[in-house]
Amino acid sequence: GGSSSSTAGFRHAEAAASPDPGLGAADSEGRSLERACLRAERGGPSAWTQLLPRLTANVDQNPCDAQAWAFLARARAATGNDMEALRAAAEATRLNPSVPLGHSLSLLVARSSAESGKWDAAARAAESALASQPGDIQALELLVRAQAVQGLTERAEGTLAIVAQSHGGCRAAALAWRIADDKSREPLERHRWLSRAATLGRGSERPLRELGEVCLVLQRDQEALQWLQKAFSQPGGNSDADVARMLSKLYVRAGRVEDALDIYRSALDAVPENLSLSRSYGQLLLKQGRAMDAIQVMQRTARLSPPTEAAALHITLAELHQGLGQMREAHAAWESAASLDGSNAAAWKGLVTAAAALGETKTQLRALSKLMVLEPGVADWAASYALLKLRVDPGSKEAEVHLERAVALNPSHVGALVGLARFRPNREALDLFERALSASPKSVEALEGAAGIRWARGESKAAATHYKALLDLQPSNNTACYRLAVAALLEQNTTEARSLLSRVTQSSRSTQEALALMGFLDLLLGSADRAREALQLAR
Repeated sequence: GGSSSSTAGFRHAEAAASPDPGLGAADSEGRSLERACLRAERGGPSAWTQLLPRLTANVDQNPCDAQAWAFLARARAATGNDMEALRAAAEATRLNPSVPLGHSLSLLVARSSAESGKWDAAARAAESALASQPGDIQALELLVRAQAVQGLTERAEGTLAIVAQSHGGCRAAALAWRIADDKSREPLERHRWLSRAATLGRGSERPLRELGEVCLVLQRDQEALQWLQKAFSQPGGNSDADVARMLSKLYVRAGRVEDALDIYRSALDAVPENLSLSRSYGQLLLKQGRAMDAIQVMQRTARLSPPTEAAALHITLAELHQGLGQMREAHAAWESAASLDGSNAAAWKGLVTAAAALGETKTQLRALSKLMVLEPGVADWAASYALLKLRVDPGSKEAEVHLERAVALNPSHVGALVGLARFRPNREALDLFERALSASPKSVEALEGAAGIRWARGESKAAATHYKALLDLQPSNNTACYRLAVAALLEQNTTEARSLLSRVTQSSRSTQEALALMGFLDLLLGSADRAREALQLAR
């Protein structure tokens, strides 16, 4: 087909020859070359190779002859030198834009122009190819694309109709979809071409799905619903998770929840291992108050899924159980997730929380130990492990090592600083407590620790500062109250001292020490009866 069409092109060139230098020499040598080109067209690449030196010489002698350049371009193309063919063709059309290039060379120019984004040139070359061989599918497709890119939408649709008529609706649909697939197009333009693809290509699910997506962007929910329903009903359409999810959301938006649930069920029958679909289905069931149904869906999917995906599903299951207050079931789900995917930090974190709620210290320690391996740079894991270890083994050297590690990772980690202070002598412990207070001034443990060391060292004023802060946080803290009363007496502030002691002695956890001091203070203040009463209670 390409050979006969190019021959027609050369015959046309021969008939059109004239004295005009832009159309080629009209002398006997020119006519001889034209006949030689016709023979080479019939003879194929080897014939063109033999003719090539003569054509090159002709161009050298007639550099302004458009037809000479056109013949050379054809020879270059026939011998596989597309780059040189395109250069020669460009020179020919520069000298004479209407010079006939023939079908094959016109197609080559059209493709090259399209690839470089020169769509106006691509359209002209495609039209030239069609002039040589009407109905050629490659030329038609290039012309439709060029017209669409240039914004000549009606002309592009007219050319697309020719493609559909001469080469079938499926071929035209594929072309329309290719044009629509350019995401730089405006949504309305994409909608127009996707509509053509959906109409022409019956039984094709992809344009239907993308048309539904574009309708959603355009906020045409009813139309989106229609296209997505068609996409879902295509053979295999229920295995497209994106279609199922979009369609279900549209049903929910329209108040058709049961239809949405039916879509999820149908999709999961087709792709039972799909994690995102299962989650979406479960979440919708949860919103409808059907938590146990949601859990059953997750459990079924987890059994069918690969380990990593099954672990993710067990995490979702654990969260569902926790939301229902089912901590034992949540704990089991976290354990399953961690065992299926040992590198999943989220699973181990969840296990720490669930084990803590159930008072399962050994499980907490195991999970925290794993987290220290998975996230070695996180001070919280080392500190939490150490502080928990100290509960079961107060003198644990292992705990001390992990506390040191936590402080090295995060020098202002309050829990680690306070915990490490237990293993240090008073001077170092005080420094650790006060570093903790710098990071968190309301840390009760740090306040108690720092105040206690200051008090033991006889630094009542400094200790009083910490005890006041502690009393603000814990108004019923009798130790702080009593020691502040003593500090007030040392400052000869008997009013403040008696007020603080009254708080202690009137509480349900009053001490003999506080009652005795109250009695002696009342004696100093000349209240013998009150002093006697307090001292009797202190016995």
